[in-house]
Amino acid sequence: MSLNLKNWFATTLALALICFGFLLITGVASADAYDHKMTVSPSSQSGDPEEQLQYTITIENTGDNDDTYDMSVTNSTIPTGYTAFILPSTLSVEEDESGTATLFIKIANRTTSTAEGGDTAQISFKSKSQNSDSGGKTKTQTASLTVNNVYGTTLTPSEGEKTVDPNENVKFMVSVKNSG
Repeated sequence: MSLNLKNWFATTLALALICFGFLLITGVASADAYDHKMTVSPSSQSGDPEEQLQYTITIENTGDNDDTYDMSVTNSTIPTGYTAFILPSTLSVEEDESGTATLFIKIANRTTSTAEGGDTAQISFKSKSQNSDSGGKTKTQTASLTVNNVYGTTLTPSEGEKTVDPNENVKFMVSVKNSG
């Protein structure tokens, strides 16, 4: 290797190290200024038709700055007849702290084909940093549910009471309805 090439290489390396050091000192190159982790608990539940389930969403701010997150349900994942929403819809979390929101999912009634016993659903939701222009991230999570089988019958007599003598037969008409 010639002396000129060695000098050029040493100069280029020194310049690159100086630039890297400058970026570290000024903090401009921080990739984690606005980052976070999102978890849901429980991740799966079961419920009866028309029951409202609750899931706790925890946002852990792992970035170097305070941040605010927009919380939303991905509408395309909500089955017919169900409702799902998150409260609060905006969550502010300080650096190195955690905050919580609640995901509410109401299961459809039994007459809906998506709420029969054994049916499952996965509801996706996301947390989006309001600082996305500065490197803030969007995270997505999923909550699962299974619809319980509901069993039951209702008996309805056609008459309330009858007076009967001992050893006498009596007839009652009773309607049986499947209420499960």
